[in-house]
Amino acid sequence: MLRLYADLKRILVVTENLLYLAGRSLQRRAMRNGVLITLAMSSNIVKTNYVGAQSLTTDQLTWLLAGAFASYPAGSLLLRVASFLSRDHIDAAAGGYLHLTSHYKQSRMRLHLEYLWREVFRYDPLQRAVGAGPASVPRPPPPPAEDHLGLFPEPDGIGADESRTRDRFVGVGLEALRSPLPMGVQSAGIGFHLGPVEDWYEKGFFSYEDFPAKGFSRDPLIRRAWRLVESPHRVRLKQLVAAERAPSFWYAFTVRKFSSMLGKALGTLNSEAERAGFPDYFDAQHFIWPSGALDEEVSRRFEAFGGHLERRLRQMRRALVREVFSDDGVTARRHVMRMFARDYAWIFLLRLKLDAAWAAGRLDTGPDAELGAIEAAFSLVPVRRTRVRDLAASARTTLAALDPILENPRSGAPGPAARQLIEVAAHIDYRGLGSEVLAGNREAVWHLLNDPPAGALGDLGFLRELLHRVQLFHALIKMQVLDYWSIVRRIGDLE
Repeated sequence: MLRLYADLKRILVVTENLLYLAGRSLQRRAMRNGVLITLAMSSNIVKTNYVGAQSLTTDQLTWLLAGAFASYPAGSLLLRVASFLSRDHIDAAAGGYLHLTSHYKQSRMRLHLEYLWREVFRYDPLQRAVGAGPASVPRPPPPPAEDHLGLFPEPDGIGADESRTRDRFVGVGLEALRSPLPMGVQSAGIGFHLGPVEDWYEKGFFSYEDFPAKGFSRDPLIRRAWRLVESPHRVRLKQLVAAERAPSFWYAFTVRKFSSMLGKALGTLNSEAERAGFPDYFDAQHFIWPSGALDEEVSRRFEAFGGHLERRLRQMRRALVREVFSDDGVTARRHVMRMFARDYAWIFLLRLKLDAAWAAGRLDTGPDAELGAIEAAFSLVPVRRTRVRDLAASARTTLAALDPILENPRSGAPGPAARQLIEVAAHIDYRGLGSEVLAGNREAVWHLLNDPPAGALGDLGFLRELLHRVQLFHALIKMQVLDYWSIVRRIGDLE
């Protein structure tokens, strides 16, 4: 609790953030009270018309409703004051090409493709051909541990064929992502639809759009996956609330403070640069992109002025990161995870409910190992372990009951690709398959899989696309966390 208070204090104890929070609180209270009074008025009308009890007068009801909404204008005023205090600085940050910090993501494209291969492509039984691009690209040494923090561990025992597949995937992926190709052409070449990744590459760091939940809340395959694993009323409730379409509390207030402080820093530094004859020289990339070449260019440009501005830049960006995220590496890592914990929990649970082999711990990685790595790296667990254990135990039970049925088929045994989809279908109880598996009804299972018109095996292909998309978003949210930590660690000189 003390750690939570300290983390909150860093992002909230800013005048404009406190005013913003107070204003939003007053607005929400007004709306909540207004709804309650409206319901009370409706109840009062019903009581008067049908029960004959004494009712409140119209004037009394009107005063109650006015009182309920009285705090809304006050909240709106506080929001306007907060916006007035921070708008110039936030606009200065945006005008400093904050959106172009997305180029730093793109500079890590090779690393991202390696992560995608480990998380998604490697577990595809079909091992699709990945197009007619280069057979491979020279592979650099494995990324250092601080770049993946155990979230994308290097697989053990990769054979020569699998290594060539990986290198080809990375090579064709680099070519596809760097070329403006239609999605259909790109997906045919690389073997996967990487539209969500390309969309992610367009979002600049510390912008209000750069949170993965917004992407997967709009993705049609993700929406279809939710409908398969959740009850209809929960899906409708999720669509009504639509919380994932807005950034989380931690992300929104961190970005708000970071952008405001960045705008102030840019104004100060550019004022000094103007006196040296270089007006508006510094932009957001100088503060966010950890680039030795960029620092060398600043040193060369201002060499005649004794390196003062270069030192100021290093001091100011270091102070910026430490002011927002803390000067302690462990605390800063925890703060980064808090920014994306909500988004991570959503996609983690969706994969747990859909990906049978991963949930049951049959892949090289699994939910328990990943949560262990998250806790070790960030001192925070975004998902309740009891819920994870229950869902994982359910997956293991279903697959344990399915194994003997698939190993003794009525006809030919299904291949690895078909088996993967059957496992997913049983895990989500598609067309009642899981229920029959758990009941041990071997004949009913094979009837569902093979016999028309009820046969489900013929229409399981769509599950492969759903599985790929969920796995891709799961990898993407982890890449997001690691990229932000890369910036915070390098710019803030943290360990």
